[in-house]
Amino acid sequence: MLHKLRSYLNRSSVSFQILSDLHLEINLQYSVYEIPVCAEHLILAGDIGRLTDYDDYRHFLQKQTDRFKLVILVLGNHEFYNGTIAAGLEKARQLEREPSLNGRLIVLHQKRYDVPGSCVTILGCTLWSKVPHESRDVVQSKVKDFQKIEGWSIDDHNASHDSDLAWLRKEIHSIHQGNGKADKRSKRRSILVVTHHAPLLQRTSSPQHAQNPWSVAFGTDILSQALAGVKVWVFGHTHYTTDFKEGQPFPGFSASAIVALGYHELQEAEKSLQFLPIGSIQLVAVWESSCHPPNCKAIECLNVLSLTPQGFISICIRLLACIDAYQCASLASSSSSRIHQRQYGHVKHSVASSLVIGVT
Repeated sequence: MLHKLRSYLNRSSVSFQILSDLHLEINLQYSVYEIPVCAEHLILAGDIGRLTDYDDYRHFLQKQTDRFKLVILVLGNHEFYNGTIAAGLEKARQLEREPSLNGRLIVLHQKRYDVPGSCVTILGCTLWSKVPHESRDVVQSKVKDFQKIEGWSIDDHNASHDSDLAWLRKEIHSIHQGNGKADKRSKRRSILVVTHHAPLLQRTSSPQHAQNPWSVAFGTDILSQALAGVKVWVFGHTHYTTDFKEGQPFPGFSASAIVALGYHELQEAEKSLQFLPIGSIQLVAVWESSCHPPNCKAIECLNVLSLTPQGFISICIRLLACIDAYQCASLASSSSSRIHQRQYGHVKHSVASSLVIGVT
């Protein structure tokens, strides 16, 4: 046990800054949206904008690849708006080949990426949801995907879910097999999954929408389906602030610190949460302020779900606060916690709120 603990502590951490659901297509914010650099790697977990806004989208990505070591993009449903899925995928592949991005963009569409110099493997896909037969009509009428994505149908949606899920299962199983064969000198891979749609239905949407028959368009309960062993699961799409436990906590760790923080609590929060070691997890809260002028609504959301007790996770939530915006962050200190930060505010030069995680 002591040897295993030392091996965890000696493993270097890879830092990822994560953003989701920026919706830069609204009022064409691609050129004015600013992301402060807080980590080496940037993960964009879908709904960043529309791929039909190709030049603007590329310009936004170029600003990020100029400053981040690597930018990892998972496609959301909005990426495909005003075009077909096939055309969107081709534009995404074209973005990866853009000389101006210097080879620093990785698009994860059913793709595995092993972070160089680390034990971290990222698995990325959209993970379209599964729409049951009884919800087909209401989802068809309520969800804009079927009007905004050319030729997109419920059958296509469900087939893509099945394809994404089968791919995830296969990749996770393959990594587990490799880890099982690893000896003491070999490095076991840590799995970070990035999807756009949620891997759970319950507690991922506002309670007022929980019983909506079209909520199945936002997520699917898949965590019990041979997907155990994922260290961190990042997803977006739900636009809802929540925190809960799913799975088993760390062995020997029972305490949970969950702190909800609003703008007026920032000063006290800074004093108490600058560094909070709990069990084998460190939680760090970093708060800053910026000015967000009016005339443009922004919705930014991020969900992080940690599933397994292995390893050592450092989590930092960074909120760029605005007086006229409602803000809340929740920190949960267990291996099975989901951590979600959301901001509603007014944006002009649009400074991002983002989460930074370290995965070993």
